[in-house]
Amino acid sequence: MDREKTQQSFIAERKVTWEELERILDRLDILGYRELNRIEINLLGRLYLNTVSDLAKARMLFGEDALSLSLNNLVARAYGKLYLQKRPRFIEFVKFLLSGFPALVYKHVGLVFVSTAIFASSTLLGFLCL
Repeated sequence: MDREKTQQSFIAERKVTWEELERILDRLDILGYRELNRIEINLLGRLYLNTVSDLAKARMLFGEDALSLSLNNLVARAYGKLYLQKRPRFIEFVKFLLSGFPALVYKHVGLVFVSTAIFASSTLLGFLCL
């Protein structure tokens, strides 16, 4: 019974944080990042970190129960929004190919020359030894 009481007080203390995180995530799903204000974006990060901490505490105190599962789902949802990877676009590849790659080659022209010389001399040596 004491464990149940502890869990209820744990939930009561932190539920507002979880609900606020869920509210911001719901808004984000519907409206996107452009419609969130700076305060909400900063709050999203803080609420995420607090919820991750709460998840760790809940697992330690109560094991893998319904609360831990619920918090894990909330944390996973927030993680997906915070650490969203932008898919590379074809135009970005073309830009890299036309400007980024030549700049890298120019920056490391000495190494490119040495590697080309080693490759060419190895090829020539292999051809002559046949």
